[in-house]
Amino acid sequence: MTDTPLLFGIREAAQKLSIGRSKLYQLIKAREIIPVRIGSRALIPMSALNEFVEKVQNGGVDGNGSR
Repeated sequence: MTDTPLLFGIREAAQKLSIGRSKLYQLIKAREIIPVRIGSRALIPMSALNEFVEKVQNGGVDGNGSR
C-alpha cells in the first residue's frame, strides 16, 4: 500500500489545492468537490481533488463553482 493518504481533512484538502478553506466550502456547496462523511467529519478523497483539477484544466469549471 502507498503512503499517500486517500482522504484529507478540509484544511489539508484546501492546502493541496492552494485555496482557502472558505473557497473549498464553496466548491463543496456547489457540488464541484464531493466529500465523504465518516462520523461527523467531512473528508475529501484524493480522487475528488484530482477530478476537480482535471475539470478546471479542461474548462469544465471556472474554479468559482460555476460551469
